[in-house]
Amino acid sequence: MLSFGSWLTSRYFCVAVEGILALLLLALAFTVPSVGRQWFDFAERVLRRIARRPWRATLVVIFVAAAGRAVLLAWIPVPRPWMHDEFSYLLAGETYAAARITNKPSPMWRHFESIHILQQPTYMSMYPPAQGLFLALGQRLAGQPWIGVLISAAAMSGAICWMLQGWLPTRWALIGGLLTAVRWGFFSYWVNSYWGGAVPAFGGALVAGSLPRLLRRSRIRDSVTLGLGLAVLANSRPYEGLIFSAAAVLAFLVWTVKHNLLRRVTKPSIVTALGVVLGITAAGMLYCNWRVTGAALKLPYMADREQYAIAPMFLWGGLRPEPTYRTASLRRVYEAEVELYKRDRSAAGLPEIFRKLKDFWIFYFGPLLTIPIAALLWRPQLIKNRRTQYFLFILAVITGALLVEVWFYPHYAAPATAIIIALILQVMRRLRDWQWKGRQTGLFLARAIPSACLLLGLIPVTAAALGLELSYWPLQWYGGSPDVVQPANLTAPVTRDHKRALIFVRYTPTHDVGEEWVYNAADIDNAPVVWARELGRSQDAALIRYFPHRTVWLFEPDRRPWTLRPYTPRSEPQRPASRAPR
Repeated sequence: MLSFGSWLTSRYFCVAVEGILALLLLALAFTVPSVGRQWFDFAERVLRRIARRPWRATLVVIFVAAAGRAVLLAWIPVPRPWMHDEFSYLLAGETYAAARITNKPSPMWRHFESIHILQQPTYMSMYPPAQGLFLALGQRLAGQPWIGVLISAAAMSGAICWMLQGWLPTRWALIGGLLTAVRWGFFSYWVNSYWGGAVPAFGGALVAGSLPRLLRRSRIRDSVTLGLGLAVLANSRPYEGLIFSAAAVLAFLVWTVKHNLLRRVTKPSIVTALGVVLGITAAGMLYCNWRVTGAALKLPYMADREQYAIAPMFLWGGLRPEPTYRTASLRRVYEAEVELYKRDRSAAGLPEIFRKLKDFWIFYFGPLLTIPIAALLWRPQLIKNRRTQYFLFILAVITGALLVEVWFYPHYAAPATAIIIALILQVMRRLRDWQWKGRQTGLFLARAIPSACLLLGLIPVTAAALGLELSYWPLQWYGGSPDVVQPANLTAPVTRDHKRALIFVRYTPTHDVGEEWVYNAADIDNAPVVWARELGRSQDAALIRYFPHRTVWLFEPDRRPWTLRPYTPRSEPQRPASRAPR
């Protein structure tokens, strides 16, 4: 029988509780929808008062998102990085905080190869710069890159509120902004890790919010906002951002042509302002590419995949020839990608399509927010609304684009976050007036669903207060890393009194490829601790000579308890890591 702690932290526990809560709300809606009416009436009066001034409503949402998550630090502390992507983004943040675009490669770079990190021709993250720039902002402002994550989550919530003000009544926009803060800005991995998600969601909100404003007022500032949103998407999620932007802008232009309004959004001043912003963005991207990869048209992401990857990014691609890997542990990472690629293409891809759709549904909708979406099927007349059709079209396009990628995490769909929330609220607005047997069933659901999302926050808070770690999956209720990589208490004894250490990491053949330990600071030579891979006696000896003033240690992450011990070479030379010829 499961203990309370095991039950509370089990996989999908939060989803199950949310499902039970959704069923309870449905039962109340059809039986006693008047329950809580006085509280809901009071809350609506407060929201109406705040929403009278749109700028004030946006500021309130930003404050709630930032202050609310700051208060939760008492139970859910600053997250620890542990995934490959997080360390890559943190490297970018550290580099930008030091006012550099990239870092010089170390002459001993082969010992420092890691996942999603370029070592040649320069040493830098393979990812687009937007997330790293927010981490650098946090580092410069407060000495803590996570503050940049918090800023991005608050900016996302405020931008989504602003976007919704262009499409919906201001009270509903305020509800949407607060829902964003509670649902994705307090408890999801977008704010409780360094992976990102909030940044492309912020960019998508700028794009979607500028379009109706351009139609109404044709202001240059709205054109500039559109350009800034496109720039954020291009530098955070280039592929998904392009698909989202193309769908949103083209569908919008088709609608303006149909209603003879195209001239209003294509005035010379509007087009010129947009062109200037996009031109500056393109020039900056080309320059950064050139500095990092040596070629203006080659993204760091593409350079890294060319050097290390076997599997393609899209299902229609074929496997590449296996590159030369200097260690078996590095090779196993990319072999795991091949296995996922093969799974994606097996059984007509249906099992992986189901998995992707399931993860997408859990993160963006879950049982509670599925209720208004289900109303579209129950009441098909809701689909006749032009705004609803516009939101559904964009959602369908971005979903199709995601399904052809080999990998999927919810932040891949982040550019469409504002559209998803707009769709949910648009249906809830229509649902609000629906009655069943004279009972105000729709009104109760429209009020209770956002409140229930806030109530669900008690689960991760309770788990943290009890000293329990929620399962890191599903990522909707991610309360922090499930494991620790490079913990400070491990290296503290060997770095006392300003000492510096070189730590060789030795993996077993069965090591989990998802738990990498070889990550280093942007300035490797001057870092207090350098983590390195073993490459063989002669090469390891050369690395030790390169760092003559460092103490040398061995760490084996697969041996418990974790401890550092003086370095001793392997008793036998390593076998070649790759079958590929050099």
